Amino acid sequence: MPVSAAKSGASSRRKRPAKAGSKSPVARPAVIKVTRAKTKVAPVKPSPDKSSPLGSRIIAGLEGVLTAAKAGGLAAIEKKFTVRRLKRTTFEKPALGRADVLTIRTSLGTSQTVFAEMLGVSVATVRAWEQGVNEPSGIAVRFLAEIRANPEYWKGRLKEAAGS
Repeated sequence: MPVSAAKSGASSRRKRPAKAGSKSPVARPAVIKVTRAKTKVAPVKPSPDKSSPLGSRIIAGLEGVLTAAKAGGLAAIEKKFTVRRLKRTTFEKPALGRADVLTIRTSLGTSQTVFAEMLGVSVATVRAWEQGVNEPSGIAVRFLAEIRANPEYWKGRLKEAAGS
């Protein structure tokens, strides 16, 4: 009967395979090739009786849109369902340079630390913007432009935050 590694006191760790040309008596482990059988799974169509009430409503609504589209195209959909057409609005990205960021911060009378906290960025980020190392991201530029447009409002917000 073979003696287990735990009983014989031998290490339970796997031994490394021997290097080529070495005279180590360690045997190389056998390579096992594992392959997966290719199976095709048919897509499962959710049945309305097994889905949640919300899921049933969504499925019924989409089936209604599909039926209307097949019956009469876009005109039929517009008659049966609420369709809103919107014009695409473009917003100009405000141009802000490093001097602008510094001017906005000083107009509020805040330190870089407080300004960074207000914007939700790090102090290093504010410093990099003011030194011209980095440029503010799109959303930060829009937020800075809002502050520049109405600094009195943001001064009030800072006072409220400091008072609480």
